[in-house]
Amino acid sequence: MNQSILADIFPILDMAVMERTDDGSFQLIGPIPDSLRNFCHKISRGEKTCRPEQRYPFLKNFLTDAEAHWEAKRTGKQTSGPWLEIDASGEEHAYEATAISLEKRKILLIEPARVSYREKQFLIQKGRELRLAYHRLERLADIFPLLDMAVMERMDKGAFRVVGMIPPCLKAFFPEPVADGELFRPEEGSPFLENFLFEAEDYWEFEDRGRLKSGPWTETDSQGNEFELEATAISLEKRKILLIEPARYPYEEKQTFMQKSRELSLAYHRLAQTEAALQRSKEAAEEANKKIMSSIHYAKTIQRSLLPNMDEVKKRLPHSFFLWMPRDIVGGDIFFTKFFENGFILVLADCTGHGVPGAFMTMITSSALQQIVKDEGCRNPAEILKRLNFNIKTLLRQDTSHALSDDGLDAGIVDVRSSDSSVSLTFAGARLPLIRVRNGEASMIRGDRQSIGYKRSYLDFDFTNHALRVEKGTAFYMATDGFWDQLCLDKHRCSGRRTFGKRRFVELLMENAHLPFEAQRDTLIQEFSALKGDNERQDDVTVVGFSLNPSI
Repeated sequence: MNQSILADIFPILDMAVMERTDDGSFQLIGPIPDSLRNFCHKISRGEKTCRPEQRYPFLKNFLTDAEAHWEAKRTGKQTSGPWLEIDASGEEHAYEATAISLEKRKILLIEPARVSYREKQFLIQKGRELRLAYHRLERLADIFPLLDMAVMERMDKGAFRVVGMIPPCLKAFFPEPVADGELFRPEEGSPFLENFLFEAEDYWEFEDRGRLKSGPWTETDSQGNEFELEATAISLEKRKILLIEPARYPYEEKQTFMQKSRELSLAYHRLAQTEAALQRSKEAAEEANKKIMSSIHYAKTIQRSLLPNMDEVKKRLPHSFFLWMPRDIVGGDIFFTKFFENGFILVLADCTGHGVPGAFMTMITSSALQQIVKDEGCRNPAEILKRLNFNIKTLLRQDTSHALSDDGLDAGIVDVRSSDSSVSLTFAGARLPLIRVRNGEASMIRGDRQSIGYKRSYLDFDFTNHALRVEKGTAFYMATDGFWDQLCLDKHRCSGRRTFGKRRFVELLMENAHLPFEAQRDTLIQEFSALKGDNERQDDVTVVGFSLNPSI
């Protein structure tokens, strides 16, 4: 092959071309590509021959294999694989060497290292820009198959003529045999290549140097296997040349891919460890929750034992209902009864909070009421509230400046006494009212605006008794605020309000006061369920209703 062909073609392919001389040195053929200035910096200053293996130990070892390749006059190529060198500024450069024989001449090619898409550790730098200054393109046919490139020339009618042989690595893209010089259209069945050829036509029309690259694209063979290709358009003395080759990635980019892969693998491993730790934590939390829930369910049994015996209540107070619905398994509402020969005491209390904290407060309240009413025999509602306030406040040390808690309750107490000729009712409340319904009309007897037990509650506050006449057909009700403070799903049901509201609650009692008390209880449950809908329950709900001398 003419030496000037090598000198003009390989620099376009980013290759430095050297020929082995008889004395063992190398003679540079043609100019040095810009990408190899660091490798050939001595030669670039004017030297005609060089011994690059003296500066590069890796290359020295490779030349032993290259000499064997040349002496055996083998066809094909001998590649070194990529290696790294560091320049004077400390920057790394990756190179690769290829030994080939051309008409008994020992040719050494040096090029920047590349790594194939299929992650092979060896490959040969392919030509991306070709500049043909000679009339016979066929003279290149023995070079390009070595570089794994298919070379085609665009003819006048738009078809392509194959130059040389199709490399085996491109058989998937050229499944049908294409002979040297045969015309065909490679873009058929490849929309990406078809689009690229529109750009290539403009390039061929207006450019006479450099190259136009397609960038990588993916094709699928008849077995469904994917492979990546890349096309390059170049002009050689007005001849339109198309090169197709397997897609390549720079050595540095491959190293980045490998590093990212290692990082992803490490991240996945750490994620798996974290997931396993979370699973163990989840199992431990579930076990702990199981124990806690078991304890709370048992606490529910204890709390229910603090409530009155409903069979006894129904026997002594047949015209009544008690609706007790804790928000959680246990709650902060409680009611208390004590029956005497001539009457009874009924207490309804709404303690701070709900759930477990509220349940603790109900136990303290129940114990205090037992002491005041049963042990001390007090039946005066106002006095019971006063003593309850003193007991709660001092028991929790909320009468001191260093108290850790600030808890208490609201309550309403009814004392009913009967004789042969009359029935009397006395009510006292701590921010909790008594509702009276008679003849379709309702009235509210409000308690004092003073809660029980809190830091702000006065220790010696005197609560007020309200003496009421008990007339035939009168119904009485007490309730905690959980019912009327519930968020309302159906705003029409709540008259456009965000919550049900105390006024609407009183109207509901008044509308159903004529019903038997069990039917009233059922109506309240249905109404509460309807107004709550899918909303969470805001608070504990307790309602007590009774009549002393009903009309029916």
